[in-house]
Amino acid sequence: MIYIKIYLDKDENGEDMLVFDSAKEDGDSHSFFKVACKKHFTFPIEYDLFENMTSVIGVEQVAISAEAKAFFLSLLEDNNFCQKMSYGNDSDFEMHGCCQSRYGWESGDFAFCPPKINAGETRKTLRAGENFTIDWIFSTTPLEYMTPCDNEILKSLDLPADEKPLLDAYYAKMRERGEELGCDEDTIRKTPLRYLTEDQKEVLRAEYRRLASSYDKQEWNESRDYDHAAMLEDKIREAIIKKYGKFIGD
Repeated sequence: MIYIKIYLDKDENGEDMLVFDSAKEDGDSHSFFKVACKKHFTFPIEYDLFENMTSVIGVEQVAISAEAKAFFLSLLEDNNFCQKMSYGNDSDFEMHGCCQSRYGWESGDFAFCPPKINAGETRKTLRAGENFTIDWIFSTTPLEYMTPCDNEILKSLDLPADEKPLLDAYYAKMRERGEELGCDEDTIRKTPLRYLTEDQKEVLRAEYRRLASSYDKQEWNESRDYDHAAMLEDKIREAIIKKYGKFIGD
C-alpha cells in the first residue's frame, strides 16, 4: 500500500512547489506507517501520545514522481537553505537506509513534519529558496527505492492506495516510450517481480545456474541423513534473494 505521496505542483504564483502528503490514519501493524497527530490510548493505562512526524518504515510505501525526485534532490544540494540538524534535534525531514543488513535487505524509512498537525493537516509544501532542516544522518538513497508514479496521477491520488495500478500505469508508459529496464543488480532489485523483463529474468536464471554448478553432482544426490538437494536449493534461493531482492529458478 501507498501511504505517502511526493509530487511537484505549482503555487499561486506559478512557482514550482514540492508537495508531501499522506493518509490521515495510521496503517495496520504490517505497514509501519504512522501519521503525525495526537493519539489517545487506554491500555495498559489511559494516556495521550503526540506523534510530531508522519513516518513510514519501508520506502516502497511512498510514491514519488520523477519530477518531484529531481526537484527534491536539487533542494537538498543547496546548503544555503538546507540545514543538517545536530544529533537529538528535531528536523523537517528524516530519511535513512537503504542497505543490506544481517536481517536481509532494509528498504529504508522516510518521515516529514506537517506544519499544522493540531489542525489535522497532513500536507507539507517546500519551494526553492525556503529554509528547511534534515536530520544528521539523512540519506538520499531511499529516494531510488520509493514507488515511481506519474506526477499527474499523484496530484489527485487518495491515500492509502493500492500500488499495483500505479505501477501498471508507470511501466506501461515506460514501454510506450520504448524505454528498457537495465539488467544490473541495482535495477533488478528496484523492479517489482511482476514487472521484470525477460532479460532481467535471464540474469536471475543465469545466477541460479552459476550457483547450482558450484556444487558437484555428489552433493546434489546425497540424501543419506537428509535431502541435500533441498538444502542446496534453499541456500541458492537465499543467496539470490539477498543479492537481487527476488528469486527466479532456472
